[in-house]
Amino acid sequence: MYYTTVFEIAQKGLPWGTVSPPLVLTAAFALYIFVFRKSPRKRDKRYLAIGGLIIIFLCAIGYAVAIPQYFACRRAYREGNFSIVEGRVENFRPMPFDGHQEESFTVGTSRFSYSDFEDTPGFNRTASHGGPIRQGLLVRISYSDECSGGNTNCILKLEIAPGK
Repeated sequence: MYYTTVFEIAQKGLPWGTVSPPLVLTAAFALYIFVFRKSPRKRDKRYLAIGGLIIIFLCAIGYAVAIPQYFACRRAYREGNFSIVEGRVENFRPMPFDGHQEESFTVGTSRFSYSDFEDTPGFNRTASHGGPIRQGLLVRISYSDECSGGNTNCILKLEIAPGK
């Protein structure tokens, strides 16, 4: 059977949606320090300290979760530490356009779920936002549950049979 690859983790970059908000906050904090450094009132110093601690905490969480998970998925794919399932998409539950639930489906006994509102290392483009998954679609999926970060199987490679 001939398949077309529509997603491969080797072609996906870092999850900037998870990493960039703390970077923006850090830049805003640095700008705040630069603007108010000449008039360090006691109240300003307190706000600077609290803001700095919050930003450091957010950065640490974002980096500690997103980046190791991303590299674990890429390593699993590169080293061949994944499973492959082939068959028709069943039990397809699309995500509504505005979110509020993950898109999910099964292929054989393997269950997959994801959302494009979560910046994950694996495939996460939902049908409501242009993704290719549909009920009855013939697919071959390379996946790992080791790098999914608690979600169901992380899709490392998604292949679709054309015209099926």
